[in-house]
Amino acid sequence: MKLGGAANVINSISQFDADVYAVGSVGNDTEGKFLKKLLKHKGVNIEGIISINSDTIIKNRILVDHHTITRFDKENIQSLSLENQNKVIQYIKKISKKIQCIVISDYDKGIVNARLIDHLRKISMQNNIPLVVDPKTKNHHLKYGKNCIIKTNYQNAKYAASKFSNIKSSNDINLLKSLKKINQCKSVIITKGKDGMYALDNNKIYHITNSQKNVYDVTGAGDVVLAVFSYCLILGYSFELCCRIANAAAGIKVGKVGTYVITKEELEEITNIERKNS
Repeated sequence: MKLGGAANVINSISQFDADVYAVGSVGNDTEGKFLKKLLKHKGVNIEGIISINSDTIIKNRILVDHHTITRFDKENIQSLSLENQNKVIQYIKKISKKIQCIVISDYDKGIVNARLIDHLRKISMQNNIPLVVDPKTKNHHLKYGKNCIIKTNYQNAKYAASKFSNIKSSNDINLLKSLKKINQCKSVIITKGKDGMYALDNNKIYHITNSQKNVYDVTGAGDVVLAVFSYCLILGYSFELCCRIANAAAGIKVGKVGTYVITKEELEEITNIERKNS
């Protein structure tokens, strides 16, 4: 059993010896208790993970020759009650002075909504810390604010542009500009698998190519980009260097099967290479 979803992002960042405060929900069941125990063992602060009367989400994959054939999930998606929303919001306010970056991995499982984003945007602005968001399609219009960086994949970007701005063009530059306008954010990153990523920051466009030749499994590649980019941002690297390091890290991940956590040593090696190339 491996950590997946937002827990995969949390796990990835914790590998870099960062202090991580996890916020979210799990079911009040065996799997939920196991997940919290595993994160705690990895040094993650789990006080912000609440247990709710539901099933912890489980994703099961069937693989043949390193390729996913099918997947079957166990989930009972519920929006958080107002009481639990308040618990989450109050906890985030409590730790707001301790954190350097807010990272949202939105899998549309009942946690992220407009009310939560409103509070996170205010915390981001008040403390002048970046808000890095990987939104699901329906949450691509929540006006994340001028400190926000949107990271999404190409399919989600096309859907969001079409739904919220009536732009149906698949032109990468148009998509970047459209998402920036829709989300009222600072910067946008669109991942494109084997074609690397396109990014927009301060009206400058970047196309970062991918040199990875052996792609076995893209599961969790977006999580790796989100985690590595956010961590590099905390270290004070430039936007472009953060993108290059995150893209190279995703290249390592897709050469592995299943969710894969980039090690601190791999990150250091990638960083040295990308610094020389930048």
